Amino acid sequence: MPFQRFITTIFVNILIFPLSFAVNAAYVRREGALALFANFKANCLSLYLTHRCWHLEEEVPADFIDCSRKAVMNLFSEVRGYLTAQTEMEKVVHLRKVYDTLSEVTLLNDIMRICNIPPPLSARLISDVNGIINSFETLRIFSDYRTPSSIRAFINFCIILVPVLLAPFFADLAKTADHPSIAWVAAFLLPMPFLLLTCVQRDLE
Repeated sequence: MPFQRFITTIFVNILIFPLSFAVNAAYVRREGALALFANFKANCLSLYLTHRCWHLEEEVPADFIDCSRKAVMNLFSEVRGYLTAQTEMEKVVHLRKVYDTLSEVTLLNDIMRICNIPPPLSARLISDVNGIINSFETLRIFSDYRTPSSIRAFINFCIILVPVLLAPFFADLAKTADHPSIAWVAAFLLPMPFLLLTCVQRDLE
């Protein structure tokens, strides 16, 4: 019986450690992604407010603020589309539109420079665009490189395999326990925490 308990512990630990690692890594990525998205939104807001404050200058085109508003809204829409895309083809389409919109935003900043906006303000606009690009590219890496598929496949495989490998232990438990139903309950409850943790990990990602 002690040997069986030792084997049981080994089998359970084989599943616990990679699953715990995957959940922790997913949580860390989620917190990092939230911070990056907040920084992305802050830079977009700073950029738009700066455009809005200076669009009444005589040399700035009349439709400048409308173009700025449209560009920022399109940027949010395409970034959301990229991060929630289900296929690689969708990602390619949204990524191209994100880069096109960023190019448009850069041109809007260049218009302000040509219109003799003070250099410190132009430098601030450039800094905002750099912050937007940096946040998006890091978010893109977080989205594209999640938990390795090999680890996910190993976890899913072990969730099915471990209860099967522990069948002799449950059979022995049914023989030695006062109530054989305890073995059925134990066999049913064993995979539940792992299934719940797998769902948590998937939701975090």
